[in-house]
Amino acid sequence: MMFRLSSLSVGLLLVPASVALAQLKDGVSNTQLLTERTGVSRIVAPPVAPTSPVNSGISNLTTSGSLTGSVTQSSAGSGGGDQNLSIAGSEGESTGNNVSLRGAVSAPVDQIRQGNGTTQQTIGVGSLTGSNVGTASTDGRISGPGVNQSSGSLGAQTIGVANINGSQATTVNTRGAITGAVTQIQNSSAIGARQSLTAGSVTNVDAAGSVSTNGIIAATVNQTSSTSRQSQTVDVGSVIGGSPGVAITNATLSGSVTQTSQGSFGSRNSQNIQIGSVQNSSGTANTSASSSGAITQNQNSGGNGESAQNIRIGSVEGSSGNATTGAFSSGNITQSQFGVTSSDQNISVGSVERTTNQTNTNVVTTNDISQAASTGNGNSQTVNVGSAQNTGAVVSTHVLVTGKLIQTASQAQGTAQTINLGSVRDVAGGNITTNTQVSGDITQSTTGTGQRQKVIVGGVEGR
Repeated sequence: MMFRLSSLSVGLLLVPASVALAQLKDGVSNTQLLTERTGVSRIVAPPVAPTSPVNSGISNLTTSGSLTGSVTQSSAGSGGGDQNLSIAGSEGESTGNNVSLRGAVSAPVDQIRQGNGTTQQTIGVGSLTGSNVGTASTDGRISGPGVNQSSGSLGAQTIGVANINGSQATTVNTRGAITGAVTQIQNSSAIGARQSLTAGSVTNVDAAGSVSTNGIIAATVNQTSSTSRQSQTVDVGSVIGGSPGVAITNATLSGSVTQTSQGSFGSRNSQNIQIGSVQNSSGTANTSASSSGAITQNQNSGGNGESAQNIRIGSVEGSSGNATTGAFSSGNITQSQFGVTSSDQNISVGSVERTTNQTNTNVVTTNDISQAASTGNGNSQTVNVGSAQNTGAVVSTHVLVTGKLIQTASQAQGTAQTINLGSVRDVAGGNITTNTQVSGDITQSTTGTGQRQKVIVGGVEGR
């Protein structure tokens, strides 16, 4: 059977980053708050205690902020302390009709902390948090030399561009772009650090009719940490949680992303990269994601504990509506874990899991994908490309794989290696159609005892 992708899917996959970037214009510092007059009716009879005025909040909120001068925040000593920079954002219990936030950073930004204690380093550009509004629109950009966060203390390093978090809105639109380099470094022997970089993402937005995200990273991103029980996250234009009726993503990664964990012991470390995915969000999901930059996740530690590495590109997990994915991946992907007692490595490109209605996947991968682990007990290595699992109703998968797929595990016990390419597993019912072509070489290699290896190409398993 000839491999065929719909014209709509191909069009979604090949949207160049330059087109989306051209839609972002420099902001001008100008913040307007238009408040609504409120009134209270006069009490006539019978006499009662007077009522308090009704607080209807802000009618419309429009912010525009541009940072072209450099910013340096540095501190040293004991006791910790926070470093915050916000450009044209809104945070708190805001209520109103329409919210439009627009922020831009084109100068170098440095946040530096030396000493012990707990430090929160935060940079926000055109983002919205904790509001109840009618429509919400965010537009943010980091360009130029880029930003740097460096800390020798325990705490969190957070950079958010045009995100919407923990809010309620009927309509949501985000547009976030990062074209300047981003570096996050934590050097501490403490436990429980966090590094996060997000652009155009939506998290836990409830009561929304539609959510539309646009995210771009066209720069070099490095996250490095020597702490333990740490989490490292890069998210571009994804939708996580909440209850939108429709979630539509459009995300592009054309820069490189490297996450490195070098803790003294590897207990519960996690590394996560999401590009235009939808996760645990009710409603219909439509994804369009393109990844042409190199992605590297490396954990090198010794000791007990579980560690996880996850990469999702245009995938859908936990949606109660129809799910349609479009994903194109051409940048090499590498995951490696060394000295971890139990490791979990997952790569999902345009796949669908745990949905209740119709599922359609359209995926092309031309890159090499590699997973490597040494030592450990009960390690898991999984690659899903355009596959469907635990879904309902009609399922259709269209997949083309031309790059190499490599899974290796040495000196490990009970390792499970699984590769699913356009496969369908545990579907409730309905029609199933698969169209999968694989020309890249596949290698699974293990040393140890109790190993399990499985490759499924366009097949069907389960009910």
